[in-house]
Amino acid sequence: MPELPASADVVVVGAGIIGLTTALELDRRGYKVCVRERNRLDVPNCSWAGGGMLSPLPPLQPVPELEPLLSQSLAMYPDYCAQLQEKTGIDPEYWVCGA
Repeated sequence: MPELPASADVVVVGAGIIGLTTALELDRRGYKVCVRERNRLDVPNCSWAGGGMLSPLPPLQPVPELEPLLSQSLAMYPDYCAQLQEKTGIDPEYWVCGA
C-alpha cells in the first residue's frame, strides 16, 4: 500500500465510486485529498457488485420523495462521465442500454 502523504486537508476512506467522486469534487475545490482503501485498489468491492447499473428509482423500495433527486442524478451522469474521461484520460465506458 502506498505511503500516506505528509499532510492532507481531507482523508476519504473508501475508493469505490462514492469515495473517488467525493475526492474528485474536493480536489476541484482546492482541497488536498488523500484516498485510503481497506484493501488494494485493484480488488473489486462494492462498486463492482453493482455491475455499472444505474436506476432512477430504488428497485425494491421506491421512495416517491427521492424520485426528483434520483432522476436529476441520472440525467447528470453522462456529462459526469465525459468530465471524468477528460480529466483522467480513462474511459468510464458509460453506455445506455436495456431498461
